[in-house]
Amino acid sequence: MIVRVREGRQDVVAVMAFVLLALSVVLGGASRENALPLALVELAAAPLLVIAGWRLIGSGTWREHKFALALLAGLVAVPLLQLLPLPFDLWRRLPGRAPIAAVADLAGAAPAWAAFSLAPE
Repeated sequence: MIVRVREGRQDVVAVMAFVLLALSVVLGGASRENALPLALVELAAAPLLVIAGWRLIGSGTWREHKFALALLAGLVAVPLLQLLPLPFDLWRRLPGRAPIAAVADLAGAAPAWAAFSLAPE
């Protein structure tokens, strides 16, 4: 990995990326048994994303990467849309919801707002 030097200092983003890579190698990959180390790697990635995004916006080079940033925005939007609460009548009319709505009616459950996704987790 190349670490750029600016005015006698190492580039913070490059050093953070190297540390994140080292954490990923040391703490391993994703699995059910490995939840805490995975959370640590994800938490270590958050400041790197913020600083890199801040630099991208501050430098003005984001205009050259509109398509990639649009894909990234879509990647963030899809999970958030799955958590979007909908009124029960609208939720019932979506495809695949009829059997679940019928069970709710038979159980006498009061209509309540429901998440767009059937399995938000």
